[in-house]
Amino acid sequence: MGIHYERDPYRNHRVLLEAAQHVTRFIGLASVDNSDKEKWLYAFSIVPMRKMSRMELTAQPPNTSEFPYMEIIADLILEERASAEERNTSNGGQQYFFDMSEEVEDHVDRGGRRRKKYDDEGPSARQARVQQPCWFCLSNVDVEKYLVVSVGSHCYAAMPKGPLTDGHL
Repeated sequence: MGIHYERDPYRNHRVLLEAAQHVTRFIGLASVDNSDKEKWLYAFSIVPMRKMSRMELTAQPPNTSEFPYMEIIADLILEERASAEERNTSNGGQQYFFDMSEEVEDHVDRGGRRRKKYDDEGPSARQARVQQPCWFCLSNVDVEKYLVVSVGSHCYAAMPKGPLTDGHL
């Protein structure tokens, strides 16, 4: 369910503070065949940016408004700064190269040498990753062809493996 909404274009830069950029246009369309007969189709002509001059690209229509999300971005930046400051004060600061915030305990190995033992050690390098056969690679002899929908010259479409659910196709 949706409604048709077309917002005035808005700037992506701050006037007199940043270089001019292209404007953004937002067009929201209603669902197809909606009961309120809201607009669900929109026709427009797109010119690739590489074929436009800088003057054409940065031209701003008379109804262009300011960037509407500046307050939201400012709030996010303030929250991020506050959380970063809290993290730095709670663990005594962070090092630039290494995160030493996890617990480390001394461990003596069989040779009597002291080693550091971390709480969350990842898989060892000796543990090899088990490679599973690729079910969708067309060069594989065990390819599951019934999942391949269409084959083109440069790509193909395959259905995902798994149970069929409502709206699967």
